[in-house]
Amino acid sequence: MIEMQLRSQNTKLQSRNQNCSLLTGMSQMISTERRQEGKIKIFELGVFVKAFIAGGLLCIVARLFYDLGEVLAGTVYRERLLAALVVSYLVPLVVLLYLIGRGAASHAKRFIASWRFDICAFFVAGMAGGNILWDSLGANIELTSRIDFEWAALTFFSLTLIFSAAVWRGIRVDAEHEYDGEFISDQEIDGEGEDLLSNSKHAKIFADQVMKSGTQKGMVFGLDAPWGVGKSSFLNMAQRVWEQYPKEIFVFRFEPIRHASEPNIVMAFVRELSNSLNGAVYAPEFRPIASRYSRMIKAEAAYTLPGLKISMNTEVETVDELIDEMDEVLGRLGIKVIAVIDDLDRIDPKSVENILFMVRRALNLTRVNYVLSYDTERLIAQPNSSIAREYLEKFVNVRVPLFVDFSSLSGFARRHWGEESEDKLGVSSARIIALASLLTVVADILDGESSGSYVPVIGNMRKLKRFINYLLYVRLEVIDFHQTDFFRLDVIHLALLGMCYPGLFREIYNDEGEARAGSFSVQRSVSGGSTSYVNSVDFQGVLDRCPDECSKFILRQLFDISVVYGANASYISDDVLNTRACFNFGKRRNLAAYLKLLIRFEPPPPNETVAAFERAVVSIVSEADINRVLESELLKATEDRLKFWDMFASYSARKDPKLVRAALMKLVSGLPNYPLISNGVIAARSRCIMSAARILDLAGQGIDRGERSSGDGYGFVRSVLFGVDDSEDGSLLRQMVSGSADPLGYNDLLMFRILLNPDRGSSFRFISEALLRDAPSPDRRRDVAEFTQHSMRRVSQLVFKLFHSQFIASSKNFFSAVDDLPAQNYYGVSAVDASDGLNVGSDELDILLQLARTSVKAFVIYQLASKSPPGGSGIGCGVYDAEGSGDGGGIASMMNSYVFDVCFDVTSECGAKSFLDYCLRNLSIDYNDEGVDGLTLTREGVVGGLDETRFGLYWREFGGKIRAFGFEKALDRVVCGNNYAVAYSEWTEKLFAFLDASFNEVGHGNFSIDCEEPPESMSP
Repeated sequence: MIEMQLRSQNTKLQSRNQNCSLLTGMSQMISTERRQEGKIKIFELGVFVKAFIAGGLLCIVARLFYDLGEVLAGTVYRERLLAALVVSYLVPLVVLLYLIGRGAASHAKRFIASWRFDICAFFVAGMAGGNILWDSLGANIELTSRIDFEWAALTFFSLTLIFSAAVWRGIRVDAEHEYDGEFISDQEIDGEGEDLLSNSKHAKIFADQVMKSGTQKGMVFGLDAPWGVGKSSFLNMAQRVWEQYPKEIFVFRFEPIRHASEPNIVMAFVRELSNSLNGAVYAPEFRPIASRYSRMIKAEAAYTLPGLKISMNTEVETVDELIDEMDEVLGRLGIKVIAVIDDLDRIDPKSVENILFMVRRALNLTRVNYVLSYDTERLIAQPNSSIAREYLEKFVNVRVPLFVDFSSLSGFARRHWGEESEDKLGVSSARIIALASLLTVVADILDGESSGSYVPVIGNMRKLKRFINYLLYVRLEVIDFHQTDFFRLDVIHLALLGMCYPGLFREIYNDEGEARAGSFSVQRSVSGGSTSYVNSVDFQGVLDRCPDECSKFILRQLFDISVVYGANASYISDDVLNTRACFNFGKRRNLAAYLKLLIRFEPPPPNETVAAFERAVVSIVSEADINRVLESELLKATEDRLKFWDMFASYSARKDPKLVRAALMKLVSGLPNYPLISNGVIAARSRCIMSAARILDLAGQGIDRGERSSGDGYGFVRSVLFGVDDSEDGSLLRQMVSGSADPLGYNDLLMFRILLNPDRGSSFRFISEALLRDAPSPDRRRDVAEFTQHSMRRVSQLVFKLFHSQFIASSKNFFSAVDDLPAQNYYGVSAVDASDGLNVGSDELDILLQLARTSVKAFVIYQLASKSPPGGSGIGCGVYDAEGSGDGGGIASMMNSYVFDVCFDVTSECGAKSFLDYCLRNLSIDYNDEGVDGLTLTREGVVGGLDETRFGLYWREFGGKIRAFGFEKALDRVVCGNNYAVAYSEWTEKLFAFLDASFNEVGHGNFSIDCEEPPESMSP
């Protein structure tokens, strides 16, 4: 053992002598080299000393671990061969991975590329020195003799774990999760491939100009543009050009806003420049120079000893000398530094002034060009700022303004986004594609003449992306605007207000949301029988309170009626009334729906939009389609079916005549499904009659104009009303009362007839003109009364003929038929609930039912029996004869005979009740009466449409029999009229007294009543 130790010591002595010879040779070589180049400078000496010390420490550590391994090897290899083999291969692998993870390869590459063999020589010399020091101390012999195997193994194992943990942290990769982005990323782009504004060409020209500036001292380029234009993205694309020359150009990006809290931002710049440069190239001399420069700026040289910090100002160098040393280092490296200082306008004015002074005076390096990114307007507008335009121009040599064309922004909004665009946007392309209908409107705005008015809200890419993100946030991409009533431009304008002017948007919601109407929406004004639409008197005050011109412009685009519809707003089409946000009155709560969409993210259901019914009508091309649509989910409710028929009427002029005929027959045959009772509005069944008249009128006009098919529009109308070739088949009028004993069909038929009366200012003049063709000498230029009398003759005669065949010929009591009809017929036979859509209680429902019964009886009898001439209320059927054009009142005579002889037959209590019901239904309301009820009895009102002489004779002859029934004691008998309900127990005595007083002269003396006999064609 002693012999082995002596041999080992001899070997180490020989190695020591060799190391000394190596150190001496390298020192001579370095001294010779430095003498040739010039004197060794202070910053170079520090680098050499550090290299020497690093080499020595590395050698000592290596010798220490070598000795530890020597202790372990003797035991492990003899007793645990497998463990030894694992350790022999695993430990070097762990160390190698650790070095790779710490960037040893890139450091080595930079060192080799620097050709700094002088530093390498000092490092090797340091290793030799460390080896000599280790041997000279003899510590290895004493240490290895004291090392215990267990402690050596524990130390070795612990160090291996430490290295392994570092390696594991470096190579561990988190599980990858794929997420679809919810919003567009506002991060600046990295290169030309992501350029959406076509700025790459401009960026390349700018980069070339900066590189061509050479080594001109103090060149400062200023990239001047407002926020959001894309300065950072522009600089990134320029940087990609500079990075194509890694051996010549080094790009340093400095963001002063990250160091805004530091007391000296220039020191932060120097520190960051030093760290970045050392990370890119091997320049060990640059860091100490930068450190000395920073201390000089701070006017302090600091040295730290253990537990003590000594500060002294002993520097004899000047700033210019340090700058020259930095230039020398950069020149030796052969690179040019382009320092990019971004977002200069986001820091405080004092820091801005320091940076400007630095780039021009304090750090004015020959091989460094500066690129400053800022917005001049924001710099000079900062509070407490002394920076003026002239001051800024003293520091910037080349000012480069940057602009974004609106055409580029509109191209971004209008482009077709595919899956390849997801990386560019940071959001699922499917969401952007779903917004295409809205983004097209945005593009149209940016391409329009008024695009300059939108600069404050969407005038650059950042603002545009932020606005698109707002649209995504309110989930507008899930809405197909083609299937709603929303006017997309109004959606855009309201969304802009919600994003950029939230206070103004809240004011709109407080005024116009839900069921409210305030200063913003357009108001409807009725004056002199004409309707106009005007802005509120407070709207101008709202405009005056706007924060800027942009918000005022957007408000005018939304709500100013002169902008929305032009100067003449006396007539506005339904398309505009149903879609524009400025209308928010009555049933057209358009603005409230817009606000609910943007605030609650709730679009209106399909049955509340006109577009849904429009699509349903457009889809109808055959009779089978009519059945399909009527059975669809959209038309389950009564109100929805009414909307459908209204929309079908609007399209009837463009539909095939055969399809229109089929639709009309379907509508009329389905009338029993609609309720006849109503609560203060037009009953659904009556609205269907109005839709039928409108469909027929517009379809006839469309044929006459040749919109859908050429032909005789008047002939089409007559064939629909009376049947093809006047046959009973295909007659709309007959269809209303055919196939059922339901007397309500005559209410429908007479309602349809009264709608066609020209003297009532009918909207269905085309039908009236078609009917006039059946007159003996048709002339559209007749006066209204004559026009009405001739045009309504054929319809009136057909209606009476149908009524005669069902009731008069068979002596069937129409009053009893109406009373006996089940209540479900009044509710609509398809109604699920009796109060469907009425929102009333059971008691009020009973009153409405009674009112419907009495109204049907009074209306039908009045229309058939009345001889009232045309005078604005329609001509009565009683004016005409049952046949021919004599107009001698034959229908009225036969109706009076039927009513008094059959309906009011006092041989039964039913007939007497019918008479009393008829009289009490025709009470008049005396608006000048100060009484409680305001109801009164008048001779004209009680008689109604019947013949007054026949009425008086009937009372005189049968009044006593009616009294004998004792109806004044019928406490539960109530008669309902328009806006009133009266009980038999309270009104029969009043009625009897009034009838006695009014008709007591009738019956005195001889008189007779001529009764028209029915023509043979009507005989049973």
